[in-house]
Amino acid sequence: MQQQTGIADPYQDWFPLSCVTPFSKLLSALRGEETTTLSCHPHCSLGTYLFVDQNRKATPVTQFVDVGPMLKEMDLLSRKAGQRRIQFFTKLQAWNSLRKFFHAEKAPEGLDFQKFLQTLQGLTDKKHGRGDAEKKGFTYRTLMLAGMHFMDSYNYDVERVKRCVIHYAAPNGQIYPFCAYNSGPVYRERIEREFAVPQEVGAEMMRQDLLAKKKGCVSEVAEPELVG
Repeated sequence: MQQQTGIADPYQDWFPLSCVTPFSKLLSALRGEETTTLSCHPHCSLGTYLFVDQNRKATPVTQFVDVGPMLKEMDLLSRKAGQRRIQFFTKLQAWNSLRKFFHAEKAPEGLDFQKFLQTLQGLTDKKHGRGDAEKKGFTYRTLMLAGMHFMDSYNYDVERVKRCVIHYAAPNGQIYPFCAYNSGPVYRERIEREFAVPQEVGAEMMRQDLLAKKKGCVSEVAEPELVG
């Protein structure tokens, strides 16, 4: 990508996707409710966030934020927050303690520390990250770039499959980890052979399903079962 666009140094600007776990843990502790945590294997995927200014110039977050140290601080804060009830002023202190990792002189035009925190909030809360709040400038425009390390029969890693965060739901009521479905054991081929139907039969099934829905019929759905 750096050769094509001049953006995102391959050694400096990319992190494992699961590195955002401390951020999720901190949000959960401060809000008092669970937040989705991407705890996939570190070899599974990688990504970076671009902050895009009014001139459509994109800057990786790693170029104006010390991401590694900031995530360590978030992890420590989440542990402290989980030990007691967090009051409003403590939440502010927690977020402000991250200010030392933000370098305003390197940040894109119009992005200050406050706007940066608001944007982080918008990434996990749609009411702040989209719609009217976005139009009013509550958040700064961002673009996530991600890459996935696909496995095959030669580099198949069971530990990665155990920590998969992307799954397929099959007609047999079971759920398959992404790489188990597409590589290694390749459950996809088995599922397709078992449940594939001719095109004309599929079209008729869809027609009957639409008719049933119009009549108010509801089909029973089996409880999903995870297959690894």
